[in-house]
Amino acid sequence: MNIDELHDLTKTAKNATEDDLNAIAPIYCLLNFDKKDFCKLIDAIGLDKWVDKANRWLYLEKAENEHIEKMNYINNVNKRAQLLDELNDIEDRINQHNKLIDKRYGVII
Repeated sequence: MNIDELHDLTKTAKNATEDDLNAIAPIYCLLNFDKKDFCKLIDAIGLDKWVDKANRWLYLEKAENEHIEKMNYINNVNKRAQLLDELNDIEDRINQHNKLIDKRYGVII
């Protein structure tokens, strides 16, 4: 849908801007209505309410993405700590093995 179609098909959104159209476009795609039916909904509810809802959804999506990034960071920090523990464990085993070799064969490694 373009801005001219929005103006033609609605009664209440005659002053809609391109920004308004961009805000409601995801809702239009999500609902998968015919243009005329979607414009009837815009007239019934009001363009301003649709734009407000769309902006809230964008805010929630941003918050969710930030939460996912934070959880990924925490998981990566925990994984790093786990890998460092494994590395220390392996180094301890190597040191023990080297001490056994030194005791048995008098070899300094």
